[in-house]
Amino acid sequence: MIPDDQLRDGFDRISSTPIYWVMKAQDLLKASQILEEHDQFFDAMKNQKGFSESKHHLFSIILMLRGMAFEALFKGLLTKQGIITSKNGELVLPEKYKKHNLRSMAGDVKGLDLEEDDYATLFTLSKQISLARLPAKKAPTASEMDQIGWMAPHDEEVYRKVLDKVLAMY
Repeated sequence: MIPDDQLRDGFDRISSTPIYWVMKAQDLLKASQILEEHDQFFDAMKNQKGFSESKHHLFSIILMLRGMAFEALFKGLLTKQGIITSKNGELVLPEKYKKHNLRSMAGDVKGLDLEEDDYATLFTLSKQISLARLPAKKAPTASEMDQIGWMAPHDEEVYRKVLDKVLAMY
């Protein structure tokens, strides 16, 4: 059995390595791609034929995984830039990063040039991280629903553009 202090030291070393975060993000993105192949919304969007009854309703899970992938990528870049650190086996995160705020994380990454449209898509993905993983505690408002909607093909294009920009920083 490995002693706790060695486990903490190992965590501190690994979590401060940007490649660790990229590998996590790649796994999340691959999972979202696999689910896209079995989702009604993505099927309809790609085929432009309407919804397939044989497909599942995985759309919110796909967006959640994409959002989590961005969170890992941003945390990797923020680690690389010294904004996020690890000490005694725990990430030292600024409070503003603790609620999956992709917009805030992206805004703090030095050298990442995003437009307002990009931030709007990141906001949607931030909300999906929370909304998709558990049943909601309360009903969303109409305004919140407008803010977290996903418009195809526009949001798909923005998502891919932002992903390319972020990956290029690695």
